[in-house]
Amino acid sequence: GGNIGIPLSSLVINERDGVFVLEVSSFQLETIEKFKPKVATFLNFQEDHLDRYDDLDEYLFFKKRIFENQDEKDFAVLNYDDEIVKNLSKEIRSKIYFFSLNEEVEGIFLKDKKIFININNEKIYVCDREESSLIGDFNSKNIISSILSSYLLGAKIEAIRDVLRNFKGLPHRLQFVDVINGITFINDSKSTKPESSIQALLLFPENKSIIILGGSKKGTNFKELCEVVKKRAKYAIVIGATKDDFIKIFDEIGYKNYIPVNLLEEAVDISLDIGEKGDFVILSPACASFDMFRDFEDRGDYFIKVVKSKKDEKN
Repeated sequence: GGNIGIPLSSLVINERDGVFVLEVSSFQLETIEKFKPKVATFLNFQEDHLDRYDDLDEYLFFKKRIFENQDEKDFAVLNYDDEIVKNLSKEIRSKIYFFSLNEEVEGIFLKDKKIFININNEKIYVCDREESSLIGDFNSKNIISSILSSYLLGAKIEAIRDVLRNFKGLPHRLQFVDVINGITFINDSKSTKPESSIQALLLFPENKSIIILGGSKKGTNFKELCEVVKKRAKYAIVIGATKDDFIKIFDEIGYKNYIPVNLLEEAVDISLDIGEKGDFVILSPACASFDMFRDFEDRGDYFIKVVKSKKDEKN
């Protein structure tokens, strides 16, 4: 529950015992008083929400409040590969464990495509990374941090393996939608910041992706994302309140293969016109959705609806 749409309060009305897994946003952390998670995980820190905060320091201040009420009996799980997150270890009172894709840390790490828990100088093999169907380094980070958090709360290794092998991912995060005329449509509406869209683009072959970008403004810098688009995307379709922001950067860096549209339906129609068999059309906006939709889920659901209707028309 939590920031993904189900309030904690609605979960605990009928169920007081057990383990509650929450995604908690900086917005929610602004007003906490007694919130004290047994395990708190900090996945990464990237520029975001600068429409709400004065600068990155203020944004980080509220993000790290997730550890504020923890004590030495609680656990903090930090990304060792993110320098800002790793350095939070100097400020936290709880027991600290790390996760890493690059180093053998105390906590959990990935080595030679195998996942190991490393606690109290005891290395425990969990499983091979390839046993999960989720692709990409960002999912590797999600997987190993989730494994460690579950283990610290008492989950058994065999149960963890079973879930990992059977979990197919969440809606709106690199979600397969359908194939039309050999063109594969991917719903990545959950990507509301540039780093997520960069990671999405890196999963697909160069010059085989048509990415749909844009949404509501929140003071984000799109320069790095636009450079990746220039290198890897066949076309970029831009939409929403940030459409002109993308166009300005594309013009500055000399990327010509962008197409501005006003509606998501137009984006899908144009994708079908310019796409070829073997291409991927990825709704990965790098922006929030509030200019045109209720939330990222509403945007993703609408994209799926449009694609499915186009499939029906073709049939």
